[in-house]
Amino acid sequence: MIRDAYRFLVPTLALGILFAAAGFKYIAFLFFILALFIGYFFSNPSRRIPVGKNLIVSPADGKVVKISRSESGDHCISLFLNILKVHVNRSPISSKLKLLQYKHGRFKAAFNEQASQVNEQNIITVDGGDIQVTFKQIVERIARRVVCWKEAGICWKKEISWV
Repeated sequence: MIRDAYRFLVPTLALGILFAAAGFKYIAFLFFILALFIGYFFSNPSRRIPVGKNLIVSPADGKVVKISRSESGDHCISLFLNILKVHVNRSPISSKLKLLQYKHGRFKAAFNEQASQVNEQNIITVDGGDIQVTFKQIVERIARRVVCWKEAGICWKKEISWV
C-alpha cells in the first residue's frame, strides 16, 4: 500500500472502531467496508512487466477509451481508471524522467471531451534513449488530486511504480 493511503485509512478505521465500541454495528460495518476500499484503491500490486527493447506498456490499470493523433502528429492513447481500479501508475518504459509539469485546472467528468485539456493534471515526459513518451495523469470529478513523487532527472525501470 502506498503512503498516501494512511491519511484516509487511519481515520476511517478509527471511526469504525469508535462506532463498533459504541454499539453501532451497522455504521461501524460501513466504515470497515470503506477502509477496505481505501486499502484497495491505494494498493500497489506486483505486475508481470513484459521485457523488450522499445516496448511501451500501459502506465495504469484502466480501459482504453480513445486512440487518436494529436495536432502535432503524436499518437495519443487515453485510458480511463474507474473508481474501482488501482490508481498507482508506472513508467511505460525504462527511462529517465525528463519533464514533470503540474497544471492546475478544473474537475470535469472524465467522459467530457474537454477534461483532458482543462482538468488538473501532471504532464510527464520520460526519455528511454531511443524513444520518448509523454503522458498525463488527469483528475476528474471523483478522483480530485494527482500526485507524483518522482522528480525530473530520476531514472527508473518499467516496474517501478509512482503515483
